Amino acid sequence: MFPGMTGRDLADAALGGRYRSLFMLGRGGMGSVEAALQAASASEGTERVVALKRLLPDAARDKRRVDMFLREARLATMLDHPNIVRAWDFGELDGELYLAMEFVEGQSLARLLRAVKDAGETLPVPVVAWLLAEICEGLHAAHELTDPATKQPLSLVHRDVSPQNVIIGYDGRVKILDFGIAKIETESTTKTGEVKGKTAYMSPEQAMGDPLDRRSDLFGVGAVLFECLALKRMWGEGTDMEMIRKLALDEPPSLTTTGRDVPAELVALHARLVARNAKERPQTAHEVATALRAFADPGAAAAVQTLVERHFATESREERDRLSTALSDVVPAAKSVLPAPPITLAPTASEPARQRSTGKIVSRIVALAALIGLFTYGYRTQMATVKVEPPAPRPITSFTAAIVTEPTPAPTPAPTPSIAPSAPPSARPIVRALPSVPTARPLTTPTASPTPHPPPPKPSDVDEHPF
Repeated sequence: MFPGMTGRDLADAALGGRYRSLFMLGRGGMGSVEAALQAASASEGTERVVALKRLLPDAARDKRRVDMFLREARLATMLDHPNIVRAWDFGELDGELYLAMEFVEGQSLARLLRAVKDAGETLPVPVVAWLLAEICEGLHAAHELTDPATKQPLSLVHRDVSPQNVIIGYDGRVKILDFGIAKIETESTTKTGEVKGKTAYMSPEQAMGDPLDRRSDLFGVGAVLFECLALKRMWGEGTDMEMIRKLALDEPPSLTTTGRDVPAELVALHARLVARNAKERPQTAHEVATALRAFADPGAAAAVQTLVERHFATESREERDRLSTALSDVVPAAKSVLPAPPITLAPTASEPARQRSTGKIVSRIVALAALIGLFTYGYRTQMATVKVEPPAPRPITSFTAAIVTEPTPAPTPAPTPSIAPSAPPSARPIVRALPSVPTARPLTTPTASPTPHPPPPKPSDVDEHPF
């Protein structure tokens, strides 16, 4: 059990009627993750959308899995850093264990790398360096975590540093998630001979089942660094046994084998990160972050945001629409209060030319309609014998031009209008905020427990390893 955790912790966290399910995000053999609406609490006073982990009934009958879930939940609520996905609440409702975490609108680093590779592109070295530096900052915060009661270091090791466990928000933020298999020095939760983590990213000592410290995670950082530059795994493809054999016998490949123009200092840093002997690696993740920032540039953060926006603009719109629809189904009128995205996301690679062309055509149509209106006005004022009272002005909707005849004492020649396309709106950076619902409108049908699990997601929505 997690140090300092008591039965009272669960009692305090058991807050009935707090969550209402929206839609499924992923499901695995141990549990599910879904988007849910968290009711306003007395301390915070606002509702918010969260990612709700729920232990499946079959797993709940296994005491060891229950202990693992509670351990992860307690650990997650202790981690508070901008580069780590936060946990808001955990507990038990009517015998069902849950963990409410920060809902981040974005994509995993694994999906981003796949999209870049499919597009025939590469990630610039400054962008890669900035991404890995952000990951290292989050890791360092986890490595430095202390027990709240004793103030002693927990010597935490993530044990699963991989592109699948890094999420990049549509606003460009980089966050680490899933400390479910993290190792704490004072605990012994792994059975003898049991190896946890993804073999493609684990250190030799982790693969061999030897004692670990924070430097094991730095080996994973080196493997991710190689993959970001080469767009392929450092050890290549193969079975877990083949990966373990390479970890035991082979030397890791150098960044010089990626075919990229990589600074010699970065090649040397990678070689230290993936050194077979942990003593030859850097001592802390913060040290690595500082070294990596020397290869980044001030525009790297904006470049990451633009990159995610360009490759996943369609997914971003669809996810926001899905969230809006789900909220309106759960809470009446929620759709009208859901904050709209700060800006319209940029078009995907196949859309810009078509959208720019459409904008020019629309501008010309509106200008032509105005020109026709002026000529019509001159003609009507010359022919009319009775003054016509103008109707009340109406706003123009869509692209319809409204022509209004105004009374005048004498006809005047129509001026020649100047037709010029309107300037495009200036680009604004994306600032994503967790969607929320005002507290002035209480939930209509609060329940004493989370709603039943929603229907299973489509195969494309299923995360095979949500824990």
